[in-house]
Amino acid sequence: MSVITVANLKGGVGKTSLVINTAHALSKRFCETLVIDLDTQGDASHLLAATKKTVEGAGRSVQASSGVRPANPNQNLLERFSSLCKDRIVEVRPSLHVLPVEAIQTLIPNGSIVTLAEHGDILPQLIKNLSYDYDNVIIDTPPMWSAIHEVALQSSDLVLIPVDPSEMSVRAAITFLNSASSISTVASLLVRTLVSRQASGVARHSQKKLEHEFLSESDVDESEIAPPKRVRLRGVIGQPHEAPQIYLSRAAIYRSEVVHKLTYEQKTVFENRTLSHVQDGYVQIAKEIEKVIALSQPEAEEPEDGGLSFAFA
Repeated sequence: MSVITVANLKGGVGKTSLVINTAHALSKRFCETLVIDLDTQGDASHLLAATKKTVEGAGRSVQASSGVRPANPNQNLLERFSSLCKDRIVEVRPSLHVLPVEAIQTLIPNGSIVTLAEHGDILPQLIKNLSYDYDNVIIDTPPMWSAIHEVALQSSDLVLIPVDPSEMSVRAAITFLNSASSISTVASLLVRTLVSRQASGVARHSQKKLEHEFLSESDVDESEIAPPKRVRLRGVIGQPHEAPQIYLSRAAIYRSEVVHKLTYEQKTVFENRTLSHVQDGYVQIAKEIEKVIALSQPEAEEPEDGGLSFAFA
C-alpha cells in the first residue's frame, strides 16, 4: 500500500486534475485506489463523486448513512471515526473510490478539517486505517500551507508536485519543498502541467526552467531509475546522501478544450477516446510513482533510525 500526497502552494496549476486522472491511471493498473479529498474547496469530490454510486461497507448501504450511527461501546473514538468515514466512501468506478471532503466535515463538530489536523491523531490514524484497504491512497490538499499538509506529509510515501511553466508556480513548488523539509523526508516527484500539445516552445521553456532550478544529480546512473530523473534543489544544505529525494517526471500533462469540457461531465481523460496522448502521460506518471516509491523505500534489513535530517537553504 502507498500513500501519495498531491500539493503545490499555488492554485491553477492542475493539482486536482492531476489527482483524479492519476488515480484513474493507477486503478487501470489493477490497483485498488482511494482519493481522500482534504482540500476544502472540494473539487476532487465534485469531479469524482457528483453522480456516482456509493459503495457498500460491512453489509450496509452507505447511502443510508446520512446521520451518525449510535456509538459502539466496543469502539474508541478513532475507530468510530474511521468506521463512519468508510461508510461515506463513494465508488467512482471499479477499483477507484473517493472519500469526499464534505463527508469528513459532517463528522467534525465545527466542520473544520484544519482544526482536526491541528489537534490529535484522528486524521493521521484515519489515513492509516483507510490505507490498509487499498493499494494506493491519493490525498488532495489545499493550495495554502496548513496543518493538513503536515499530516499528509507524515502519512505519505511520495509527494506529487504539479508545476506549470510560470515563474510563480516554480517558486511555489520550491516554497513547498522548503516547508516540507522540516516535516518529513518523503520523496517528491515534479510533474509539468498545463502545457498545450501544440505549444512545443512553452514545453521546452518549462523543461529548461525546471532543469535550471532543479539540477540533475551527476553521480546517479539514470538507467537504474528511469523513467523519472533524479534531481536536486539549488542551495540544499548537507551532503548529497542527506538531501531529500526529488525526481522530475519525464511526462508532460497536456490540456485542451476537450479536457476542460470533461470537468463539466465529471469525467476523467480516460473516458474520452480522443485523448489518448493525454492518457499516455498519466499512465507514465503512474508507472513513475510506482518506481519512485520503490526506490525511496529503505532496505528491509536496515534498522529504523527515525529518518534523515535535512533542510533547504
